[in-house]
Amino acid sequence: MLPLVLSATLLAGESKLSVAPAEVQLATSRAQQQLIVTHSAADGFVYDRTRDVTFESADETIAVVDPAGIVFPRRQGTTVIRVRDSKATPEGLRVDVPVIVSDLEKTVPVSFRTK
Repeated sequence: MLPLVLSATLLAGESKLSVAPAEVQLATSRAQQQLIVTHSAADGFVYDRTRDVTFESADETIAVVDPAGIVFPRRQGTTVIRVRDSKATPEGLRVDVPVIVSDLEKTVPVSFRTK
């Protein structure tokens, strides 16, 4: 899966939380996706906030996310992962990342060359 690069022009004083990839697609039962979170601060700097945010699945029967931001499929369907950073700004920041889980019946052979 190719990484999605988000870009935005921030006005002076603006603050933004970004998550890459912006959408997660999990197509096998062994699929997983790491979420990377950055904070574009009002001071113009970009900070890695992946370890400092909280991750929460809106529907854990479809996909779950661990504290490090790794998303795992549970069953076919769609949900969102809520990413919250309560310390980036006084009011906090939140981003919802859509998750699509499909083809869980598809088996992928194990390869000892790549695993």
